[in-house]
Amino acid sequence: MKFITLGQLALFFLLIGGLNIAVYRGALWFARQSVRWFSSGKRILGVIALMAALYPFAYFAQAKIRMDNELSVRQAEIAEWPRRPYTRDHGPARLLAPKSAKLDNPKHRLNPAEFVATGVAGQVTNGKEVYVRHKDEGCLEHFLETGRGGLSGAVLARSAFLFCARRAEGIEPGHNVEIFYRLPARRSIRTCGKNFAGASAGVRWSAEKGGGLIAYDELRYHRKMTAFPLLWPKEGLYSHTCAQDREPDGLYREIEYFPLVAGALGYSTLEDFPRQAAVSDLIRALEAANGSQKRNSRLATVLLLGTWPGSPELNDFIANRLNRKPHVSRAFSLALAKKPDPAETGHLPHLRSHVPALLKICRKVGISNTHCKWHHRRAAGLGLLPHD
Repeated sequence: MKFITLGQLALFFLLIGGLNIAVYRGALWFARQSVRWFSSGKRILGVIALMAALYPFAYFAQAKIRMDNELSVRQAEIAEWPRRPYTRDHGPARLLAPKSAKLDNPKHRLNPAEFVATGVAGQVTNGKEVYVRHKDEGCLEHFLETGRGGLSGAVLARSAFLFCARRAEGIEPGHNVEIFYRLPARRSIRTCGKNFAGASAGVRWSAEKGGGLIAYDELRYHRKMTAFPLLWPKEGLYSHTCAQDREPDGLYREIEYFPLVAGALGYSTLEDFPRQAAVSDLIRALEAANGSQKRNSRLATVLLLGTWPGSPELNDFIANRLNRKPHVSRAFSLALAKKPDPAETGHLPHLRSHVPALLKICRKVGISNTHCKWHHRRAAGLGLLPHD
């Protein structure tokens, strides 16, 4: 491996510094000459000198505007791509996942088993094996071990975790819809050329069904100019950095595979998924989550409270049987957050409606009196408490 010596590094920065001094000193000289020529009546020479003086800054300005607009231009281009929609009138989708994807892989952002467990698709395959939806009380145990939140977790909680995915025997791995994705190249963030795409994913009709794009999303790595017009030998006259898509809160955006695929197949919101469980199933699931020590027991409790409206049976459970401090504390933190995170609370429409019942057991589950008072004041400020 060849290393750069300190002398070579110093020489490099000396050359860059000399180049910048020469360019901007030349711009200053032209600015002074333009004033002199305008004063002496040589207007044509004055205009030429003024243009030469402003050229480095004008080039920087137009390059910055062009690079700042690269992302919006690309988004407009994607929006104009022709699409062939898929609706629920077409019947249950038969999904083909990428051949490299494991069908039940909860550690990956793309977990194809979620699509059949939630009812988005009738079956999913990777060309080798097929998974279908399965109804069983043991599905809750599977979620307590491997489940996750977001829209997919809320959908499963909406049906009290009665459904999960299992491998089917004797079913041919056919499909009518395909999921595709592409990961960015190893050096993508460093190269970051114009219109370079990072990770991308989408849903399309199979070739047997005539093809056609249904939905598409991608992460963009776009160029961003530096604040000062500094000459730098990197893909153009001026220095720039490589910026990635960010959410409004400043965090880096990620492709959410489940909402993307579910929305493409006609399931955009939580209410699009039918509730396929009774209140008795809800109480059973809450009882199991409340008594479990598994990693997702707290998550399951919060999802169940957030996706089910109040009822006499549910209120009785909260008052007499919900006794896990971490579960109640987590429910409070999400329901009473000053800046709610849509990724965590956007799919929990009923969570705040349970705050009055949770406040009644606040001290009972071991939460300090100080925190209970704060939760009460916060709930009152949000208008969640009933008026006397």
